Amino acid sequence: MQEFLSRENDTKLILFIHGITGSINTWNNEKTSFFFPKVLFEEFNEHSVYIFEYDSNKLSKSTEFMDIVKKLFYELNSISVNKYSEIIFIGHSMGGLIAKAFLIDNCHISITNKVNKLILLATPNNGNFFPKIISYLSKNPQFNYLKPIDENIFLQQLTNMWIEQYGINGKLENTIQCYCGYEKLKTYLKLLVPLGTVSSPCCSILKGFEKNHITISKPSNKDDEVYLWIKTNIETKLSKIEKLSKQALSKLYLEYINNLENKIAELENIVLQNFEFNNQDTSINKYIFLRNDYKRIINSYEKFNDISNNLIISEKNITKLFELIRNKNLDEALNLFSEEEIDNEISQHIEQKNILLQKIKIKIELYNIKGDFINVEKYFNKIFLIERNEKDLLEYANMNKYKAEFKIAEKIYLEIITSTKDDLIKAICLNNLGTMANSSYISYEKALQYLKDSYSLYKNLYKNSSSENFLVFYIETKANFLLFNMKLKLNHIHIINELSKLLQKLELLDNLSEDFLRLKFFILNNILTIYIDYEIMDNMRYLKEVIFDLEQIVQVFIENKLHLQKKYADYISLYYYNCGCFYGNIFKSNINNNVIFNLSLENFNKALKMRNILFPKIQENLQFIIKIKKSIGIIYADSMKYDKEAQIIFKEALKNINELILIYPDNKKMYLEEKIEIIISYLSVDKFNKQNLTEFKEAIECLDILNNINPNAYNISYCRLILMILPSLSDNKEYQLKLFEMAKEKIKFDESNFANKMRDNLDSFKQVIKF
Repeated sequence: MQEFLSRENDTKLILFIHGITGSINTWNNEKTSFFFPKVLFEEFNEHSVYIFEYDSNKLSKSTEFMDIVKKLFYELNSISVNKYSEIIFIGHSMGGLIAKAFLIDNCHISITNKVNKLILLATPNNGNFFPKIISYLSKNPQFNYLKPIDENIFLQQLTNMWIEQYGINGKLENTIQCYCGYEKLKTYLKLLVPLGTVSSPCCSILKGFEKNHITISKPSNKDDEVYLWIKTNIETKLSKIEKLSKQALSKLYLEYINNLENKIAELENIVLQNFEFNNQDTSINKYIFLRNDYKRIINSYEKFNDISNNLIISEKNITKLFELIRNKNLDEALNLFSEEEIDNEISQHIEQKNILLQKIKIKIELYNIKGDFINVEKYFNKIFLIERNEKDLLEYANMNKYKAEFKIAEKIYLEIITSTKDDLIKAICLNNLGTMANSSYISYEKALQYLKDSYSLYKNLYKNSSSENFLVFYIETKANFLLFNMKLKLNHIHIINELSKLLQKLELLDNLSEDFLRLKFFILNNILTIYIDYEIMDNMRYLKEVIFDLEQIVQVFIENKLHLQKKYADYISLYYYNCGCFYGNIFKSNINNNVIFNLSLENFNKALKMRNILFPKIQENLQFIIKIKKSIGIIYADSMKYDKEAQIIFKEALKNINELILIYPDNKKMYLEEKIEIIISYLSVDKFNKQNLTEFKEAIECLDILNNINPNAYNISYCRLILMILPSLSDNKEYQLKLFEMAKEKIKFDESNFANKMRDNLDSFKQVIKF
């Protein structure tokens, strides 16, 4: 069904072409009933709107690609297209390729001569769109036109003919200006048409959106970023300087981005092979570095593009700057605004500070593309001598958080929170402060308040806008709040109930979205962790259901290669670790069951494999490897057959954690908790060994340090440690009694199940020893 909206006196035409498996509904936002072709028709009183539709099914036979192009020609003639003086094409996904194929055909010259703008939304100009398996299984011939360009003769010819007819990046005079929008969010766990797939010689302007492949063509209202971008592109025409800046930035960045994508793809295959055959090498380090570099370069490209949209430095400097950039003379471009000149202008407090700020921000992005982070940081600090803009401050704070400069990051986040009136920025800063507590000296009490304030803001933002993004942020931040809350109050049953409520909230999200699966996995995995940590094994049916659900999600993650990303590798390795602990807890009451023993070891080894192959050898990962080793030691100790093996593993883990503390003294807090757990486990293997007192005192010193940071958060740990050492102190009744009373005092006001269990154990010990 086609739709044609027109008025008798219209002189211009906007043509919409949907993508593969699409229809007229491609342009309609079902949630808000915002049909943006119709809204454009109402806003532009000289423009008719024609919505072209063609047959396209996912698996069944559909119209051949070139027949669609012919059909478009016939239908345009049927609406008397010749009466229009200007025509604008808007294509989504494959619809953009149909538009390009139409525009290079000389048989359509009477129409193409009137086309001055082509707006593409998530069009795979370089192919590499749907998974290859679909193009092989589907009977729809249109999928063949979406294969990667290096194996797609059609796309190669289309690109070459476009360059011949319209030039590269719209260089030729009176050419069609092509605006290319690309998605930044995943669709069904895949980024279907990212920047590298969209970028092509046809694109004059590239713009990324916080949308997935489906939502990019369904703006929600008139304030939606996609709608505003399209409306602006229809209304305005690029100046010569704007063309030059866009061409220069495209040439500089996109070649670099495409090279990175190729290198990442090559390394991805190597890492997958290493994982399959359990090979450990440095490939994962290179892979992670390139992925981070890729994100950084895309972010820099988008920021530089934004700068180029509002250039206020002199026309002479603009022209010279972008000519140098186009020719990749970055050092000369940097010297265009010398540091001496900038420092002089800062010291003189010139009135035209916006021009000065623009010069500095241009230099920051030039240093970014060169990978010169020292100068990036230096010029950020020059910005702050002129003004302390919250957007720049937030970027700088995030940069310091990423570098583990937590004190600097904390100071800046607090400054932003104090000054900003933007609830979203405030929520982001509060959340970042809260989640820093694990690896910095921010106390858990402070972290709790930060996270509570953050999720409250996200909750209000969601309530006022119904945006799924705010709901995602709310659920994730509330979950983190609950998990931090447990560190202090130990009310684990309440925490489990609250996490279960968040699981119900997830049902408001698209259950095929990445956020849904990621958050479901995160929450279920933490529920499993709590059951295991508190040894709650009385609901085996529920726990097995949780493990089954988690295993299904793990398979989806691995099938989509998400386990190669640190965040997901973290989740999955924690899941395997939890499964190892789960079977380890069952084994405690079934110590002759070798099947359970082997299941526990198998899962611990899966977690260890992921940590050794899919993570770089950095402190965070080394800490988790130590944790896994400790757990393997525990399962050996519980078997009562491998005490010597257990002691060897515990000593090795203790040595590893002491090395980490020496290498990373600033992150001592992070490692002390694990060190205490290792010592408790080590003492448990031989409780009557009098030589254990040295390790015991070392653990007490660690607990005292942590207790000063978070008072009363470690009372249970004190008790567990004391229970491990008491049997070996039979020759020192006075010290034995002193430690016993200390343990009782620590949990005097704690009514949790775990504390009650500790009290029972202490009382039982007292009856046996008879103080």
